[in-house]
Amino acid sequence: MNNGHIIAWMDDLQMGSHLAKLSTTHSYELEFQDTVDGISEVLGAEVLIIDLNSISEKDLKKLNELKQERSLTCLGFCQEINGPLINYFSEMGCDMVLKRYELIKNLGSILHKIFNGA
Repeated sequence: MNNGHIIAWMDDLQMGSHLAKLSTTHSYELEFQDTVDGISEVLGAEVLIIDLNSISEKDLKKLNELKQERSLTCLGFCQEINGPLINYFSEMGCDMVLKRYELIKNLGSILHKIFNGA
């Protein structure tokens, strides 16, 4: 039974492992992609989790365009984050921008809220 579809764009082994464990536990479909074009080809995904530490502005703009075309909740994470960066990433299409450790700590409850509307 599929309870949700997640795309992950990251080069973070610990985060990827944590996400894979959650997806197995909660029957989420999980796909790892490494390009915006790869993400745009995935149909039916509801959540995109992206490592903002290494993404280019060009790719962020493409993601923003993709979000305009389809319903996709974007969760971004960085090692360090501040107000101006949160505003910038929000303007570029991220629905939530969190520090990496905050996302790892709260990922299960965040995904539960997204997929179950509670």
